Amino acid sequence: MPLVTRDYTYVPETLDVVPGETVLLQVINGGLVIHEAVIGPDRVQAAWEAAEAPTASTPPGPTAVVSVDPSLAGLRVVVGSGVRRDVLWTVPLSAPDDPGGWFVGCHIPGHWALGMVIPVRFVTADGSPLPTAR
Repeated sequence: MPLVTRDYTYVPETLDVVPGETVLLQVINGGLVIHEAVIGPDRVQAAWEAAEAPTASTPPGPTAVVSVDPSLAGLRVVVGSGVRRDVLWTVPLSAPDDPGGWFVGCHIPGHWALGMVIPVRFVTADGSPLPTAR
């Protein structure tokens, strides 16, 4: 399942996943700067946004090492320009029950504010949308 990062968007514009399914997520950076794909609900996105905010004034170079509480980590894949990272990920069965929905977002300082976020849509194996707690 390819997910392409660009400056400052994702392709596709919605990530369709089946709860309980294990997928090979291929995160490809087609942009000119480092990006990441953080997958999880609102609380996960907020945790990464807060964790990465202090790195906004760091000089160009490798991404600063940041972390969040493991219970808020979600899935995070950091990719440099022109890099592809493959990750095996099992979509949590309970994910559609999270109020507010799930998202893919980039929290490299400034990227989220530029709109680098897309929704995750939970679907059945045949692609039909599942009801969510939104």
